Amino acid sequence: MRKIRPYLPLLGALLVAAALKAVLTFSQSVPLNGDESLVALMGRHINMGARPVFFYGQAYMGSLDAWALAGSFRLFGENIVAIRIAQSLLYLANILCIWSLARLWFTDTRVADVAAWLAAIPSVLVSLYTTATLGGYNESLLLGQLVLGLGYLVVFTQHGRKWWVWLLLGLCGGLGWWTLGISGVYLLPVGLAGLWKFRREYLPFYTLAALGFMIGSLPWWMYNFAHDWEALKSLSGPGDIVASTPLSRLITFLLFGLSAVFSLRAPWLDTFFPLPLAVAGLWLFMMAGLYVFRFRGWAAVGLKRDAGILLTAFVTLFVVVFVASTFGLDATGRYLLPLALPVSLLLAAFCAGLWQLKPALGLGALVLALVFHGATTWIAAASPQGLTTQFDPITEFHNDYDDELIAFLLENDLTEGYGNHWMTFRIAFVSGERLRYAAELPYKADMSYTPLDNRYLPYAEAADRSEHVAWITTKHHALDDRLRNWFQFAGLEFKEAQIGPYHIFYDFPRPVRPEEFGLGDGVIRD
Repeated sequence: MRKIRPYLPLLGALLVAAALKAVLTFSQSVPLNGDESLVALMGRHINMGARPVFFYGQAYMGSLDAWALAGSFRLFGENIVAIRIAQSLLYLANILCIWSLARLWFTDTRVADVAAWLAAIPSVLVSLYTTATLGGYNESLLLGQLVLGLGYLVVFTQHGRKWWVWLLLGLCGGLGWWTLGISGVYLLPVGLAGLWKFRREYLPFYTLAALGFMIGSLPWWMYNFAHDWEALKSLSGPGDIVASTPLSRLITFLLFGLSAVFSLRAPWLDTFFPLPLAVAGLWLFMMAGLYVFRFRGWAAVGLKRDAGILLTAFVTLFVVVFVASTFGLDATGRYLLPLALPVSLLLAAFCAGLWQLKPALGLGALVLALVFHGATTWIAAASPQGLTTQFDPITEFHNDYDDELIAFLLENDLTEGYGNHWMTFRIAFVSGERLRYAAELPYKADMSYTPLDNRYLPYAEAADRSEHVAWITTKHHALDDRLRNWFQFAGLEFKEAQIGPYHIFYDFPRPVRPEEFGLGDGVIRD
């Protein structure tokens, strides 16, 4: 029992985290969206023999998460629960990694225990993007935290003489780089620390780390050699680039980004949580910051000097990279996830420091933080949108009517057709690919469309060859009216059906292609 006792807080945190993920999964509080469905389809295709290198339709975001889903599908079947199980296991590994980092960096072991509990009931931002999968964020967090921990060991401790630690550091860094380019924010501080502590006699170890990096990122290199370094075009940020300046990105980060990181509001909303709750959360973080930075709280809980330097470099470089690159265009969502680690350690140091003064104070601060995170997550999950990755109300809809839609389409032999990005891949996965719809219709209020939405061309080919197609829109009455007018002006007879958020145009006298009306990607694949 004595051997187990030091690990009981960690085990409790892991159990609570698993329970929270189960509640979010079985309450259907996290709708399955188009991006998730695309990753799930990649996992399905991997089990059928496909070997995708990147997320379908783009040259960034490696397929590591799809491989994780492929394994989960083999164990639990091809369903939404299997997706959630894979992400839950990855997040439990993240909690274990956070706990291990805190044990490594702090002399007060209570910091690690508190950090694990704070990660078990995290902010809305973390709960959302570690429950839903958008293609590798759970893996990026895990690999990035491993890079920080292993980097600390080889640069600042006697583990620098262990060849396998250097090799493992390189492997984790390489896998992270392939999985998601933003993993570079973990590599930068470790690399700079290595230069600062450079030793000529360590050259063989540096070579081992470089070799490990090349092995871990091998899919990235092989793809680029074969595709004229296409992935390099994506390193500066996400696909749709809009006019922006570093100053505007910094302002957006400070005003909107930090409020999402601190769980003062849900990432997809521009309003705060109820005022008493938001004020309580703001007060908690202000007190934690005041204690740690004004009253030397880091020293009180034994943050090691070199660990403090590495952590400071990590946060500073993250902000610089975020503001300087177009990753900063998304200042409210997934690209802010790396900040979850320093925020958890900040609160954990605050609680552990108060515990040293008086256990009741430390426990009270921890309970307040957990209640705050739990309450904001519950409010967000109970909202009409649920915990959603969608920022546009037009694309926010649950899965309540998916089965009814699929049954209708199969009953009417409408197995091919056209829809938008957020429903085509969803019904393809849920139907076991009995339905193959091309993502060639707009979903934005301004009717704009990008061919990048048409991420899996075999569906477009199937739709363009079909003689019996349907068109499906979602929560877009203006588009429905425009399509109706176009069809009538073209002299086409058709029927309409409404199933929840889905509006279906079908029973055309001939196959109707989006390109006839200036829509789609401009290509008809006969």
